[in-house]
Amino acid sequence: MLKPRKTPVQARSVATVDAIMEATIQVLGTDGIKDLTTTKVADRAGVSVGSLYQYFPNKESLLAGVLERYLDGVTDTLERTCAALHGKPIAVMGRTLAIAYVDCKLARPEPSRALYAVATELGSATIVRKMCRRGDIAIRAMLETAADATFDDLDTVTTVLQGVMSGPLQRVLGFGSKLKVKPLREQMALAAVAYLEAAASR
Repeated sequence: MLKPRKTPVQARSVATVDAIMEATIQVLGTDGIKDLTTTKVADRAGVSVGSLYQYFPNKESLLAGVLERYLDGVTDTLERTCAALHGKPIAVMGRTLAIAYVDCKLARPEPSRALYAVATELGSATIVRKMCRRGDIAIRAMLETAADATFDDLDTVTTVLQGVMSGPLQRVLGFGSKLKVKPLREQMALAAVAYLEAAASR
């Protein structure tokens, strides 16, 4: 069972779930997925295990909830960035979007690495597909408004651009590659802009 037992409505319940989620990220960062337990999370959150189980019936549902919240936050950032870039030149679109994506993913690198392990452990394809679809919609809508270019196949360009951005970060977060953030931001921005310039039909 990967779904939460119940959804918080009252402010106090929302605060409790927020504390549990944050504690889960902290324990993931220090102990890793294998050694994470609901008892450790409850202790870190300052709640009883019984309170935790009111919202998450087991470790798997807790991890799925944290993963979905994390991916939702990344996707929210992508959507807001794309919306702000409507009508801009493609060089501005590519650079700004790539840098925003890197900054969001690497704001807390250790928990992000742990959440990559969570995604693998849970086989969470459904959650990932949902977030990718939201990203596709936002990027496609942005590219349609480019001030200085058009694209013959927006669906393909959208998919490849997502891959240009997510591929290097998968190596950093999922496979433990040691790269400095500043050069990574610049190189990914260059790659995104170069791809859009090459794919544009003008």
